[in-house]
Amino acid sequence: TEQADRVGNVTHLRLTNPDFQYYGFTNLADLEMPGWEKIVQDNLPYKRLITQSRFAKFVSWKVDMIRDNCGVVFYSDGHLIPKANATHLFRREAMRVRESKYGLAQWKHKSLINYKRLTSSIVMYRKDTKENVKKTMKQLVSFDDFRESDTTIYWNQCLAYDPNNSYYVGISQRFWELYSQEHGTYRDQLLWSYVVASESIKPRKLKARRWLYENDDTARGFGGHVYVERKQKKGDNTKKKKKDDAAVATQ
Repeated sequence: TEQADRVGNVTHLRLTNPDFQYYGFTNLADLEMPGWEKIVQDNLPYKRLITQSRFAKFVSWKVDMIRDNCGVVFYSDGHLIPKANATHLFRREAMRVRESKYGLAQWKHKSLINYKRLTSSIVMYRKDTKENVKKTMKQLVSFDDFRESDTTIYWNQCLAYDPNNSYYVGISQRFWELYSQEHGTYRDQLLWSYVVASESIKPRKLKARRWLYENDDTARGFGGHVYVERKQKKGDNTKKKKKDDAAVATQ
C-alpha cells in the first residue's frame, strides 16, 4: 500500500458538483481515497498489477457502472486532482468529446515525439528495462501496418473518452488485446500510439493539464514512478532487477 500513489481528496468537488461522478479504481481495498467512489478490482486475470491499473485507464467501459453512468470518462493518474475552478472546462471538454467522431481527446507528447526518444526516455528514467522495451519494439516491427516514422506519440497521463463511442471502444479493445498479453514493456505509449495510428484515429486535443488538474508530484508512488533499480557498478555481483509491478491508484 505504501507504494501506491497518494490519492487526493475530492470530497469538496463531489459536494459542489453533484452531477459529476468520481470513481477511483484500485486493487487495494484499504487504500484511502477520500471523496472517491471506490471500485476495487482485485481479481483481474493479469500477472502484472500495473496491467490492472491500465484496465481502468483504457477500457473502463467494460465496467457497467462506468458505461451506464458516464457520458465521458476523464482519466488521470492518481496524483492528479481535478481543479475546483475547472468545472466549466470539464463540461466543455466533455461536450467536445461527445460531439467528436472518435470520442477521444488527449495530448501529443511535446518532447518524446518519436519511438527513438520514447524508448530512450523509458530506459534513462528507469521506467522499465531495456530488455522489455526491445521486446515490444520487436513486436511492433513484426506488424505489417506499423509505420514508425508516421506514428504520433501520445502522452497518456490523462485521457478523455466516450465509453459508448464505437470507434473508441474498438481501438481500446484492440489495444487491450495486445497490451494485456504482457509481452515486453508495461509502458503503454508504444502500443497505444501504434493502434491509434494504424486505425487512422485523430484524437481531439485535450485542454492543457494546468487548466484542468492540480499536480502533486510528491504523491507519486514508487519514488516518482521509478521501477528499475540503478545499474550496479562494475564488479558488483548484485544483479539489476526490476521492481515488481505494484498497485497504482488510478481514477
